[in-house]
Amino acid sequence: METLRDITKAMTSTPSTHPLLGKHELDGFSKILGTRYYRFVSPLGIDGLARWTDTQLELLAVHAACPGCGQFKAFIEEAKRHFATICVWHIGNAALDAALKRYGFTPESVVDEFGEHLTGLRWDKKP
Repeated sequence: METLRDITKAMTSTPSTHPLLGKHELDGFSKILGTRYYRFVSPLGIDGLARWTDTQLELLAVHAACPGCGQFKAFIEEAKRHFATICVWHIGNAALDAALKRYGFTPESVVDEFGEHLTGLRWDKKP
């Protein structure tokens, strides 16, 4: 069982960096729940929650510092260079859904390791 001290430490840990995702640190609630989602602040003006491996990026939430300025498109284009698979889960914005489909994403539905049913869009690098 996590103590209040453990939770506070997780929420105030020192951030690391990633070439695309910029500064990132494990989200405190993610640590408690074991979901491995990190809060990130990309140098491309996008921040949010994501988890990744060497080949796959999963985005749970994103926010653009300047909506409508092309930051998200640039972020996705760069993500396609870094990862073979990109998944965006729980899309609640029609404009984001339409944009991702224009960028080559297709519908995806999976059950994750926690038994949660995830729906969203997925892009895979062509061999």
